[in-house]
Amino acid sequence: MENQSILSKPAAAPSPAAPGTPNQPAKKSNVGIIIAVIIAVLIIAGGTVAAILILNNKGGDEKKDTNSSKTKKADKDDEDEDEDEDEDEDEDEDEDGDYDDEDEDEDEDEDEDEDDDYVTSATPYKDNSNYWLKIDGKKFDYNSKVGDFESVGYKVTSEAKAKTVKPNQYLILIGSSLKSSSGAYIDYYPYNDTSSDITVGKAKIGKYSISTSYKDELTAELSKIKFYGGIHLGSSRADLLKAFGEPTDKNSYSSYDVLTYKAGYYKSFEFQVTNGKVSKITWTNYGKLSN
Repeated sequence: MENQSILSKPAAAPSPAAPGTPNQPAKKSNVGIIIAVIIAVLIIAGGTVAAILILNNKGGDEKKDTNSSKTKKADKDDEDEDEDEDEDEDEDEDEDGDYDDEDEDEDEDEDEDEDDDYVTSATPYKDNSNYWLKIDGKKFDYNSKVGDFESVGYKVTSEAKAKTVKPNQYLILIGSSLKSSSGAYIDYYPYNDTSSDITVGKAKIGKYSISTSYKDELTAELSKIKFYGGIHLGSSRADLLKAFGEPTDKNSYSSYDVLTYKAGYYKSFEFQVTNGKVSKITWTNYGKLSN
């Protein structure tokens, strides 16, 4: 028997819809798609809006954080400035306190000097204890010896050292002075209150005299030498009268006055005043001869 292939008969194709007849299922499907697209768009749009709001909120939070940080930093800076100002004020107070303390100490030292210089007396030139002078803060009185002045730089000349002073006598040394290294000098008369001959260096000084120099620098150096009452070269007439009172004798010349405070022939202060300023100071006190 021969094998035979049996072919099925193809199914009939569906009849096409008549022209103009709506395809209802297709329309419903399109409407659904449109609705789905709209919903999706709305969802997307809504999500975008939400995202924008979230971002805005986040940005606002960041701005708040930034502003907060700036505020905190500004507050901290203000605190630091306040602390710096407090520290500066404390330092200023400390410095002011230090200056005040230093000023008070200086004032106390000056007061001590003034208390030392000023001895209450209506006639100070009559008291032997007021016959002194200070050089660099060291005091020399009528009992000091000529050689003592070398400790403050005022040297005895070789000419004077060779001289001898007789007992109970003073020696007038013409042109011989105590001289400093700068050239400033103090005129003096050595006095021997012992019973034997002595050299000038061992003699006491019975008379001192200093005056303004033609050199300003020498005058400035000599002006540091203080006498009773703090009087020095350059002191005013008013200061002189305050310390010594009215003079026992006064002589006026063409360019200066001489005010003398005399307690005896061998005991006195003499001040030359030029243009209202002390220009020469001399005091005489020959110890036992003055008592």
